[in-house]
Amino acid sequence: MKSAIARNSIFLPEDQLLFFQANTFREEEYVRGIRTLLPYESAKDDSQRQLEEQLDHDGGDRRLDGSDLVKTIEGYRDMTSKVLEREEKRAKWMEVKDSLPRMPGVVKAQGTSGLDKILDDDDRFGVWPGDTALLTIERGAIYAVVREERTGLLGF
Repeated sequence: MKSAIARNSIFLPEDQLLFFQANTFREEEYVRGIRTLLPYESAKDDSQRQLEEQLDHDGGDRRLDGSDLVKTIEGYRDMTSKVLEREEKRAKWMEVKDSLPRMPGVVKAQGTSGLDKILDDDDRFGVWPGDTALLTIERGAIYAVVREERTGLLGF
């Protein structure tokens, strides 16, 4: 950087070395990635919803009330299988989510129709300089190299 920057509680001095990290996808890769992730995302969310419905105090599984020992044990067995199913679906989702584009909220809520809305958003995609393919850059991170101030003879 050629000059210092200050905003809120952050100050970056001039000559600060910054690194920017963000996932970038060409339009075709982005669409393919979202379509690949969508079934994993919805299976994970559906499994969580089913578990919450079964645990619901008002309308959930009445066998878990404990009035009949045998039925309560059956209820716990079913609940355990739902928890294991949820964890399995969540683990599969975790395996693929880091290598694919982040799922925008509109796609989570509306599925493929939400994906069509994103593709129609002209501000989401741009052309990389020197190329003609559309590209999107996801929100990323900024890393600053902080030089340590050393005092004394050997930095002590």
